[in-house]
Amino acid sequence: MRSYANTRLFCQRLILLWLLLSCFSWSDASGQSRRRAPQQRFRAGLLLGGNFSQVDGDKYNGYHKASLLMGLQASAVLSRQSELGVELLYLRKGSKTETSSSLSSVKGLRNRHLDFQYAAVPLYLRYRWKKEGPSGFVEGGFSYARIVGIRITEPSSPTDGLLFRDIEGDLQRNEFSILAGLGQEFTKNLGLKLRYSIALNKLYENPEPPPPRTLSTAPPRIDYLRNYYWALMVFYRF
Repeated sequence: MRSYANTRLFCQRLILLWLLLSCFSWSDASGQSRRRAPQQRFRAGLLLGGNFSQVDGDKYNGYHKASLLMGLQASAVLSRQSELGVELLYLRKGSKTETSSSLSSVKGLRNRHLDFQYAAVPLYLRYRWKKEGPSGFVEGGFSYARIVGIRITEPSSPTDGLLFRDIEGDLQRNEFSILAGLGQEFTKNLGLKLRYSIALNKLYENPEPPPPRTLSTAPPRIDYLRNYYWALMVFYRF
């Protein structure tokens, strides 16, 4: 119950932050219409897209887990070519890997799903190539995220001997990551961007020291887990 209450309070604070930034954006736009100011100082908008993620440390490669991403954004315009932005996102990270039950002859079946649901707050600096009109841009920054839901699906006796559900209670709920991206504005309000993100801290780290390399009969173990993802997003700004 305490974890649920903390997560709810965390989300409420993020929504309040976005609403405050949105109020600045709308009041600034209204003030500009009266003063006929040449540049809007605050902007708010919506984000919708998808991401492909993987978990380093699960013994498999590839960005096979696809999921939807959605959220809100607000930004402070620093100059005609730069702005400081913040987002409130709901996204899912994890992996979808190939493993089969020891009782089954099926091979190549992606039947292990690690599904971690996050509320994330990316903070980034964006630089536009042009001073006027729609432009391409690059951005980079950091993100804080917190797990709001976990779902692990896997065979009861996987052939690789790894059981991720056994470490669910030891997963790190808070995550800090770096992000970089590029995009294109099509109009003053509509645009598209691609983002890559790497977690700075590990989702899980085995507290036990690794066995000696000379011990070839050591049982399989999960040493650590770390999140990565690619995201493609459409955004609309007011």
